[in-house]
Amino acid sequence: MYFALDIGSSFIKLAMLENDHILLLSKVNTPKALPLQKGICEIDSAEIFNAVKKLIDNAITQCGTDIEGILISTQMHGLVPRIDGVMGNYISWQDRRCLEIMDNSHLSYLQAMQEKVSMEQMAHCGVYFKNSMGLCNLFALLNQNNIAPNRCEIFSLGSFIINQLSGGNIAHITNAAPIGMVDLVHNCWDERLFALLGLDGLKMPAIINAFVPCGRYRGISVFPDIGDQQAAILGSGTMQGDININIGTAGQISILQDKLCIPPTGTEIRPYFDGKLVCTVTNLPAGRNLEVLINFFSQSASLVLGEKISSEQVWENILDFQMLENTDLRVSLDFFEKGASIYNINEQNFTPKQLLFAAYNTMAEEYTKALQKLNLEKTKRIVFCGGLMQRIRPLTQLLSVKLGIPDYAVSNADVFYGLYKLAKGENL
Repeated sequence: MYFALDIGSSFIKLAMLENDHILLLSKVNTPKALPLQKGICEIDSAEIFNAVKKLIDNAITQCGTDIEGILISTQMHGLVPRIDGVMGNYISWQDRRCLEIMDNSHLSYLQAMQEKVSMEQMAHCGVYFKNSMGLCNLFALLNQNNIAPNRCEIFSLGSFIINQLSGGNIAHITNAAPIGMVDLVHNCWDERLFALLGLDGLKMPAIINAFVPCGRYRGISVFPDIGDQQAAILGSGTMQGDININIGTAGQISILQDKLCIPPTGTEIRPYFDGKLVCTVTNLPAGRNLEVLINFFSQSASLVLGEKISSEQVWENILDFQMLENTDLRVSLDFFEKGASIYNINEQNFTPKQLLFAAYNTMAEEYTKALQKLNLEKTKRIVFCGGLMQRIRPLTQLLSVKLGIPDYAVSNADVFYGLYKLAKGENL
């Protein structure tokens, strides 16, 4: 029997895994981001750990200590810095401080990094600098505060949790690589790139490839942190030749491949299991984009009715919506970068239901464009996973139609199944 943690952007969940069965024991909201200036997304790391520890301790009280291990999957890209021995906040993948303009420069911190290191120099890393990458936002943090890199130790969110449970600083490669500048050929940090950016001396987590215990908590083995996307793909049963669409708070479309290559334009290469890799397109519209519309519906209903209507109530109601045949209303969903818009409005189509389905149409169009970037010659099946795909079946159906692939499967509890497969040695 195992305990499995799924530490996501919206929820922290703990399940018991035994004999191919998954029992969700508890689910709490992930702590909210601190009220800081625009573009900064930090969460109190102690709050995250305390929530995780409470779930584990309650599960031990409920189930006992006859547990083979604690398995962990987390959201990726973010990091926790420890500066001068003081553990900092979790800097989320939704942080954007690297887009700020540097002092005495016309460049942003991100652009400055891109000038120092070319895309070709990072081809073996599988991913180039981008605004959600942990090291890009750390580069901004250190420069803004004149902090020497050798004063700082970096943790992935998972290695931070493991450190607080049992000590050490070990990150599985699936969680280390998205932080940035991991050499996927040799499975190590590329010290040359750190030096080019003036980040030599920065202490990074030890990278582990194997799925073996890396610590103990209350006598129970603690296993290394697995990236949530890779855990979900594994748990969903995605095979080579399948398209995986993973839509939760964030969204990706991916395929599996055998060899490391220069990522096609607009894609990333991420480490997977058994020597395989994930070729993926990220930053696609997903739950956090729809949440903007849901909050609009919630606030509008509350204002009109004179009573509090929560976003959770709205979500529950829209799950019963049936697919519209068509709508000519148009919605862009780029709320977090350029700004979104609603257009082609007329007296017939400006309704909450058509607004929502216009958003679904936009999502389907974006995933169709993303699929073309993956250069997949032929596929027979889509495998859908992620919390949103499990709940909104009209969106699943629409994506299947727009992509022109009628054969699809919808996976449930994919992250937990992925962790269980790893624990049992059933990777692929």
